[in-house]
Amino acid sequence: MPTLALVVIALNEERGLPLALASARPYVDEVVVGLDRRTRDRTREAAEGARIIDLDFTSFSQMRNDAMRHATADWILMLDADETIEGDPRPLLKRGPAIWEFPRRHWRDFARSIAAPEEALWPDRQGRLFPNSPLVRFERPVHEICKGLRRRRTTDVVLHHFKHALRSPGLIAERRALYDRLMEVGRALGYRYREGD
Repeated sequence: MPTLALVVIALNEERGLPLALASARPYVDEVVVGLDRRTRDRTREAAEGARIIDLDFTSFSQMRNDAMRHATADWILMLDADETIEGDPRPLLKRGPAIWEFPRRHWRDFARSIAAPEEALWPDRQGRLFPNSPLVRFERPVHEICKGLRRRRTTDVVLHHFKHALRSPGLIAERRALYDRLMEVGRALGYRYREGD
């Protein structure tokens, strides 16, 4: 059976990171957390049991790519620190090399009873499972896209996104400003963004 690494990047994610790690730990052989050096909360302690890699932030794709280089497993499962996974991704590893896209739900609450505004993007497919290969890389400074292999879709695994439940309105606005700035950088580099990004 191929081995699987969970890779997560994090900045001030002491509340969300334990949920993300707990949701995936039953399925993975190793856990790598790329910790943004700007982190000022207890994210490092929340990553207990993970291999922590301290990283300098330039862009989200750079953070993902730098963190991925420290995984040793055959495959990589990439989660955000404010996401959880539902479903076992391991059967997909036997179906040949590909970037597997999962649908992502967006929630205002942990009970998953109140949809967040981003739920309008459903199925909001995210390429998050792929072979640990130098061919596979994330591109775009923000709203990164995984490239390098053919893409396949599945509904056997679902991502749940809890940014609204984990962050204050002020922090959400701060992140939005960062995303807007990085999207301008991305557009200057020739990347396109969809409505709602």
